[in-house]
Amino acid sequence: MKIIIFAGTTEGRRMAMELAEAGHFVVCSVATMYGAEIMEDSILSDNSSSTNIRVVTGRMDKNEMLSFLQSEGFEVIIDATHPFAEVVSENIRECERELSKAGCKVRYMRLIRETASCPKDDKAFSQKENTVIDCSTVSEAVEILKTIEGNILITTGSKNLHDFAASKELGERLFVRVLPGLESISLCLENGIKGRNIIAMQGPFSKEMNAATIKEYGISVLVTKESGKNGGFYEKLEAAAELGIKCVVIRKPEEKTDKVYSFEEILSELGVKASQSDSKLYKATEIAIAGVGMGDKANMTIEVKELIDKADIVFGAERLLDKAKGVTYPYYLAKDIIPVIKEAEIRAASTLRVVILMSGDTGFYSGCMKLRRALLDETDATVKVYPGISSISYLAARLGMSYQEAEIISTHGIDKGKWLPELNYSVLKNEKTFFITSGPEDLNEIGKLINNSFAVKKDVKLKVILGYMLSYENEIIREYSAEELTEISEKGLYAGVIINSEPEKVIRSSRITDSEFERGRVPMTKEEVRDISIAKLMLYDGAVLYDIGSGTGSVSVAAASLSPKIKVYALERNEEAVELTRKNKEKFGLTNIEIIEAYAPIGLDSLVAPTHVFIGGSGGKLKEIVEAVRAKNSKARFVINAISIETVCEIKELLAELQIEDADIVQLSVSRAKTVGNYHLMEANNPVYIVSF
Repeated sequence: MKIIIFAGTTEGRRMAMELAEAGHFVVCSVATMYGAEIMEDSILSDNSSSTNIRVVTGRMDKNEMLSFLQSEGFEVIIDATHPFAEVVSENIRECERELSKAGCKVRYMRLIRETASCPKDDKAFSQKENTVIDCSTVSEAVEILKTIEGNILITTGSKNLHDFAASKELGERLFVRVLPGLESISLCLENGIKGRNIIAMQGPFSKEMNAATIKEYGISVLVTKESGKNGGFYEKLEAAAELGIKCVVIRKPEEKTDKVYSFEEILSELGVKASQSDSKLYKATEIAIAGVGMGDKANMTIEVKELIDKADIVFGAERLLDKAKGVTYPYYLAKDIIPVIKEAEIRAASTLRVVILMSGDTGFYSGCMKLRRALLDETDATVKVYPGISSISYLAARLGMSYQEAEIISTHGIDKGKWLPELNYSVLKNEKTFFITSGPEDLNEIGKLINNSFAVKKDVKLKVILGYMLSYENEIIREYSAEELTEISEKGLYAGVIINSEPEKVIRSSRITDSEFERGRVPMTKEEVRDISIAKLMLYDGAVLYDIGSGTGSVSVAAASLSPKIKVYALERNEEAVELTRKNKEKFGLTNIEIIEAYAPIGLDSLVAPTHVFIGGSGGKLKEIVEAVRAKNSKARFVINAISIETVCEIKELLAELQIEDADIVQLSVSRAKTVGNYHLMEANNPVYIVSF
């Protein structure tokens, strides 16, 4: 049977391969060169059906289409164009009617794409009121967009781009995602869309990819057509709902023919057994996520070697693929891997075996679990994980050293503002701290940290052992000085261990005596008041603390000492106090304190929002400080110290004005023993009010 498919969709390409493999001769008509490339790539990868498929390229008006159909003598016309290609579909139907009038025996079949409507009962949508805005036409969508502020992501293709770009009110707010073909990109440029606002990519896209695009371009509203399940429609809605942005949906127009068929129905009508279709579209796929160890093939388990040998497709970073015999792809992200698997499932004649290679161990600072979740969510495959040897396990074995009692820190792909304080704290408190890095830049920072934070601590003796290109022929394992670490520039894979022979004991308290601080003429929050104030703050890992009027920095130091995951901003206007805070920060080796020389509330604007605020001195600006902080975070927790009656009255008025009814107010009186001859006399300090809310 001779069949023509107007193949503007993924289903059209799949249909062509199914029919060709069943013995039918199929001509695929596509509008653009880019469409032809995709179709031809699919054919070339499916040798069994390639001789039965021919691709013709170019847009045809009704007369050109009629002439072509008459000359070829097709028995079946399948309209698999996009649901919104209304003009093309109407031309195809007109041609079929004229051919029938002329006595040609030709059958017209409209392939309907499975559409996914907005899942009203989905939790993601029920939590976001009015996330989806329905409309019927592009012009209606344009009018809706005029009422919404912020950047706009157009995912409706290049065909209707003029309607959006013609509106001056949308202007440079438009970001468009189109196919990476010359025709699409040229249409963008012709309509005044600047290069930086053009996202040329082949879909469909996962929810994660859509979300990443929305975040990258600061999108406030996404525009899509109800393009169907295979067009990635649902994934767009999910991403929009998850990020809380609007989604304008142009609903699919009603079909203007009753000759509509599903994918399976067309195959059945044309004599392709449903079982053939089912076996092609829903075959079992087995995916193995396999750790390959350090790099040398000798490190791989026998089980992983066998998986690679039997695999139909192997994914992984390029340096890992030399171990594979089958078809390979240098991909390790779910957004790249999943489309390849779905396409391969269509062509596979039996169970499809896929292996995804991960360096090191799948359960040790690996992207494995995130990838596994995505594969389970977006495919029907069985997914199993196979472990490998981690760099830390390998290094510890080479050194003849245990690591069960060690702290392990990764700097790989993590901002140094996070891992440096954690490493600093770990080295102080642990005999062994193992680490894995992104490269020489991280090692340079570790060298600087050792020089700056530990060189002044005469009682801290550190040894750093570094492993380079572990398991490879050029493997190096040796001891390095801090200076050598700062000078490393060779690219490659590094893992190491820092050994502290006399680590500090971990004391889970902010208790630091007053005598341990550098002192001057600047007032200092005394240790009993400081301890109770810290307890009242109720700090936790991840907290951001403003210490306003830091003085000597005693509260900043006490808070920062609790955990390297607490960030402290010490604000002080007095030059002598600023210098004392700096000295005490350095004395205690704390990298999670940042000193701001400013007269609060000046200086707060540029800082990240606080979770906690301690006010030891307000300089007469208490109300302004509290209001400025609450504007950044209305739920921030405050602890305020006051000595004078005037300050206490000011706090009382402020609490009333802010309508804070559950404030905790404590008056603390502390007396210290003073030796007079053979006697100890109690000498009272000024009573202090500690107010928390």
